[in-house]
Amino acid sequence: MFLSTWFFLPTIFAYLVFHLLWHQHKKRILPECIPILPTLPLIGSVHHLLQDRDLLQLIRKWHLKLGPIFGLSLFGIPAVVLNEPSYLQKILSSSEPGHLTRPSLHTSALMPPKFHVGVLPSNGEKWKSQRMIVGKGFTHEALKSYLPIFNLHGKRLISELKNILPENEGEAITQLQDLLVHTALRININVITGNNVKGDDESSQFLQDFHFIEDTVANFVTSPWFAIPPFSWWYRTRKAEVGKKAGNCERFLQKMLKQCKNGEEDPSFQSMMRVMLNQGVCEEDLISECLWLSFAGSNTVGLTLLFTLFNLALHVDHQEKCREEVDGVFSEVEEKGGNLGNDDIFKLLYLDRCIKESQRMFSVIPFSTRQLQSSFKLDENVELSKGTFVFASHDAVHINPKVFPNPEKFDPDRFLPENIRTRSSYAFTPFSAGRRDCIGAKFAMLEMKVVLAWVLRHFELETLDSYDNVECQYNVAVSPKRLIRFRLKERKL
Repeated sequence: MFLSTWFFLPTIFAYLVFHLLWHQHKKRILPECIPILPTLPLIGSVHHLLQDRDLLQLIRKWHLKLGPIFGLSLFGIPAVVLNEPSYLQKILSSSEPGHLTRPSLHTSALMPPKFHVGVLPSNGEKWKSQRMIVGKGFTHEALKSYLPIFNLHGKRLISELKNILPENEGEAITQLQDLLVHTALRININVITGNNVKGDDESSQFLQDFHFIEDTVANFVTSPWFAIPPFSWWYRTRKAEVGKKAGNCERFLQKMLKQCKNGEEDPSFQSMMRVMLNQGVCEEDLISECLWLSFAGSNTVGLTLLFTLFNLALHVDHQEKCREEVDGVFSEVEEKGGNLGNDDIFKLLYLDRCIKESQRMFSVIPFSTRQLQSSFKLDENVELSKGTFVFASHDAVHINPKVFPNPEKFDPDRFLPENIRTRSSYAFTPFSAGRRDCIGAKFAMLEMKVVLAWVLRHFELETLDSYDNVECQYNVAVSPKRLIRFRLKERKL
């Protein structure tokens, strides 16, 4: 009797709990007019992430089935995905304070508290003040002053590429992605600290620690269940490692800051550190901001450079048009000292269009996120409640055939002025848009044009790969699942 009761009562209890959870998860967490991915008790729609293994692929798959807006449940938290230009405009252009907050789970969960300050991770008044301060490092005059740095590292990349060229010209190289990302990171550090990172042991260690933090944050963002038992052993050990690596990065940046205070920086421009020091930013906030600025512009720029070169390697006719343009500019530049200047870069119109078309086809940052701190009326039928996560999917808009006909085709003329005028300004948003757009968008475009011009000036490119066998994955930024194979032929100039 005791045994049967011992067995029976837990069974009834388990049934009641399951019954409660089942009915709870069936409750609508979003307005009736929004289609929602199928959910399960407790985890909501997270099992779809386990099936697709990638948030990017999940959104691409379901936006085709469910339309311009659909919902999902993240462990019971409501979330919506927007993939229509007018919806992106609504959320991204809103200046309501309650609509500007970015989710900070990955920041607060993994990074030590002293690194929670920056244009990227901060919210509210802190974000406003940081953006105003850092914005002074991205003015037109500041950008012009960075051009010698872009040229310096463009030349350095050419030397590195020459060093890895195989003896047999027919052999492929796979190191281009790493070299491009490292070039972008070195440019960032040079502009931020006023010092050229030359590859000594200390700076190499900084690069290694930096990439470890970046990879760990990426894993956590795409696999949030690592913070939940029994998987949290991974989270605990990695959080401790991130803290250690962040401490190493902090010491390196503190050394750079000391040099900046002592006037040991490049006098030809004002570093970001100098800009912030001049505005009275405290040392702890300054170091945190410098780390986040390094994060924001390395992988994103490096991968956009990679995808642009991949497109040009696939489409030799477009590559030749860009090269004719580049050669024309360099023929004038070499008579004046060899560095690309501001006026020279603005002559690279076709290259500019090729970069933008590559950004459209390969959205390195595929969506912008918000966590609503107040209700948001998307249209007269749809009102989202406080606490809802919003994913504004740039990628889904960029590959939408209703917005960009034949989206799989590489067509730089989509970005001729007369074609741009026919589209919504929110149809193409590689740097996001609105109040929280990328503060370094113009910086990135100038940097990419200079680096690409140097590569096209010195090399002809081919690839052994195609769109069919280059599969992409989302890890904070979109990257190829395996390294793209290139063949480079050095030009005789």
